Parts: sequence; structure tokens; C-alpha cells
Amino acid sequence: MKICSHQPSIRNGHNCCGKNFCAATYRDLPFPLMPDIWRPVNRGKSDGPSERKHGDGILVDFDSVEAIEEFFWKAVSDDAYIGKDALRFDTINASKIVAFNDYVAAVIRCHPDAEAPIYLAKNNNHVVRLAALLDQLTDAHFIVPFRRPVDHAVSLMNQHDRFSSLQREDGFVLEFMDWLGHHEFGLHAKWFDLGQPELTALIAQYPRFEINHWLAVWLNYYTYVDGFEEMQHVLPFSYERFCVEPGVSIKKLAQRIGFVTDLEPEPFRKTATEKPTGLDRELVARCEERYDRLSARAVN
Repeated sequence: MKICSHQPSIRNGHNCCGKNFCAATYRDLPFPLMPDIWRPVNRGKSDGPSERKHGDGILVDFDSVEAIEEFFWKAVSDDAYIGKDALRFDTINASKIVAFNDYVAAVIRCHPDAEAPIYLAKNNNHVVRLAALLDQLTDAHFIVPFRRPVDHAVSLMNQHDRFSSLQREDGFVLEFMDWLGHHEFGLHAKWFDLGQPELTALIAQYPRFEINHWLAVWLNYYTYVDGFEEMQHVLPFSYERFCVEPGVSIKKLAQRIGFVTDLEPEPFRKTATEKPTGLDRELVARCEERYDRLSARAVN
């Protein structure tokens, strides 16, 4: 889930491409709460881009955008929403929103050339505070990418296996992911407890090494998000359409949010996904039905 928030208010039609997007990067580590102080100090050059640990061909360096924001929410909530097996709803009050706006302002100060800055964050965990953020951040948009459920479940299961192995080999990987609040997969994987008891029980019914567990995780997440269909600032975004026509998808999203872009990226080559065995046909059907609902509402 991505949050796109205008800070300050943005003029409709202003060209907000490139330099106007402000986000956390690897350069903010290991002090993620003080980017405007630490980033100018941490000016060391990397050896060049390298493939990230996901093994998915994506190259990153110190200045690549990364999902670092969650550390802020862990700090202001003292990890209260992080349970043994699941992430629960996070309590958001006015003081946390004030602190969050201060954090966003610190990120924006790292981009002095931004004429009409837009704060951009990637954070799957926003689902546990989505209702409160929609209420408190009235100028923010929440972009929710979604993918065909079986393909997405296979990807999650593969990453779970990969990171579990990495964490067994190197305890720092486990400690680092816990520190940043990343529990999507790995030895400390946690699902989202979103007040949907039947789906929570379905997740727990299957062990993590089975594909049906990850299908149930998919269904739980997107069933909850789909419940915000009347909220105009929650924007489902189709992965499949983006891969085929990325330029068209970005322009449609830009038009909906209120900025102009001239990006024309080449179509992406999707990695072939081998159909897994042991699929629960009824569960797959439920996921596909939800996928079709999201597709009908997709902003792109």
C-alpha cells in the first residue's frame, strides 16, 4: 500500500514529476527518524546499484526509495499493534498525527528543489491504520496495488522461503526486518488481524509452507481493503495492467490524484509463474471473485 500526500496543498495541473516526490531512502539508515539531519551527513557513495535481497532483479543503491516509514509508527505506538502471530489495528490519536506530519516535513526538507512536494511512502502495514489515516489525512491518497491471487501467493511463498533461509544463515537479517516492522514473510511472518474472524481462522488453518496459507493471506488483506470502496482516496491499482501499459497506468493514476507526468516506461516482462499444486479450488474461486471486483474499480 502506498500513501501519496500533498505537503503542502498542491496546485492541480502542476507538473509534479520527478523532483517533487519526497520519500525515505536507504540513506536515512540507521537513523530513520531524522532524515533531514542524517541524510546530508551520510553522503558516502555506494559501489553502484546491486540486486536487492529479494532476488527479483531490482537494483538498489543508497538513494533508492525503501519502505522505512513503518519504523516511525513502531516508535510512536511502542509496538503495541504487533502481536505474536499478527498485526492488530493500530490506535491513531491526534498527537500521533502531529508527530507524523513532523516526520513527513523532515523528509520533505531533504528535497529543497521540490516546488510542490508530494510525500510518497510504501507501507503494507498501513492497512492496520487505514480508517484512521483516511479520517485524519484528508489530502492523502492510498494506492493499493493488487495482483492475480495465485501469482501473488506464489510470490509471497517464494519470498517467505527465501528470507527464512537468509534469516537462519544471518541473524542480522531477521533482527533488521523486525526492527523496521517488516513481517510480510520470513521466520517472524505475521498476518493482519483485520476483524475478519472467518478469514483469520482460514489463514491459521494452513501452515506457511502451503500455498493455501498465502492465498488466505491475500483474501484477508484485499477483502478488508475492498470494504473501503466508497472512499474516493483508496485507489486499487492493477499490477497486470501496469505491466502491459505502464505509461497509460501512470497517467490515469496521475490524473486521478492531480499531477501531470510525461513518463513513458517500456512494458514490463512479468516473471512466469508455475502453477502450484494442492490449491483449494473453493479458496481460489473466492480470491478470483475478489480480484474481479478490484479490477472493476481499478484506477488504471
